[in-house]
Amino acid sequence: MTARQPFSPAYGTGQAVAPGAASAAVPINASNNQVRIVNTGAAIAFVRTFSQAAQAGAVATAADMPIPPNMAVTITKDISHDRLAFISAAGTTLQVITGEGW
Repeated sequence: MTARQPFSPAYGTGQAVAPGAASAAVPINASNNQVRIVNTGAAIAFVRTFSQAAQAGAVATAADMPIPPNMAVTITKDISHDRLAFISAAGTTLQVITGEGW
């Protein structure tokens, strides 16, 4: 059986982003294991985490992690990942914060 740990946000790391038809990326806290993403818009978005040092220029595509409209998703990332790439063909708004737990 897996133990569950409630998500504990790293206060001060939150940011609002507005995905569009072209992929964009923002820095995220590499020292946290999880990223909580809330899609407050009406369109689906897709995200991926990556390391700027190892994968500079990585982009999000429709083949990456979907974040449905009006939903919150917590993903576990590699500890070296310090960027979040995002895209939404119809445009939307994401609230992003790093932390620990799920």
